[in-house]
Amino acid sequence: MYVMYQKIITFALIVYITIPICLAIEPYTAEYKFIKNSIKFAESQHSLKKHNLGWTINTSTEPAGILSLIYKKRTENSFFTFKDNFFKTIEYSFINYKSDEIEKVITRSNNNNLISIINDTTKKEHSKGYEIDRLIAQFFGYKFFNLDNVQVIDKGRDRKYIFKQVKSENISTIFGDTKTIVVQKNIVDSKRKTLTWYAIDYNYLPVKIEQYRLTKLKFSAHITKYNKN
Repeated sequence: MYVMYQKIITFALIVYITIPICLAIEPYTAEYKFIKNSIKFAESQHSLKKHNLGWTINTSTEPAGILSLIYKKRTENSFFTFKDNFFKTIEYSFINYKSDEIEKVITRSNNNNLISIINDTTKKEHSKGYEIDRLIAQFFGYKFFNLDNVQVIDKGRDRKYIFKQVKSENISTIFGDTKTIVVQKNIVDSKRKTLTWYAIDYNYLPVKIEQYRLTKLKFSAHITKYNKN
C-alpha cells in the first residue's frame, strides 16, 4: 500500500512539473530555416500579435535554391481569441503560390460555426466542436499535450490530432543551451507526425520542429531570429 502511495505521489509530481505553469501568451516575431538532407530549402517569418479583438499569427514561407522555380511563396494566418485558456478561431487563411496555380483556403466564423471556402469554389461547413485551426495547434501544442482527439480545422478539413509530451531536453539554439519540452503531434488516420521543441524559459516558444512520415524524417526547422514585442 505504501509503495502504491509513493507511485501515486511520484506520478502527480511528474505531471505537475511537466505541465506548463505559464499559460499566458506574449507577442513576438521569429524566423526559421527549414532543412532537408542537410540542405536549407526554405525560410519562414512568424509573428504573434495582440489586438483589441484578439490575437493574430502571421507566417510567410519562401523557398530557397532550386525549389524557388516550383514554389513561390506560402502564407498562413490565424485570427483568434484566447480566453480562460481556450482558443477559438475567428478567421484563418492558407495561400500557397505555386509556379502555375494558387492553392487557397479561407475559413471564417459565421453564427458561431466555422465555414471554409476552398479555391474560391468549394464551401465546407465544419462540424460542431471544431473551433481551432492548425496554426494554433502547431504554435501552442504544449497546451494540448496528453489530449486525444483534439478537433482541428486543417486547411479546410476536419482532422483529429493527438498530442503527447515525449520528453524534456536541453538543446542548443540561438539562445544557447535551451531547456525544452518535446511534444509529439499525430493526426488520426495520417502517416505523418510532428515533434516540436518548446523553450520553457521563453514562454514555450517553438525553437525546433521535425516532421516524419512513418519513421522517416522529412524535414526539420530551426529558429534563427527572435524578438519579443
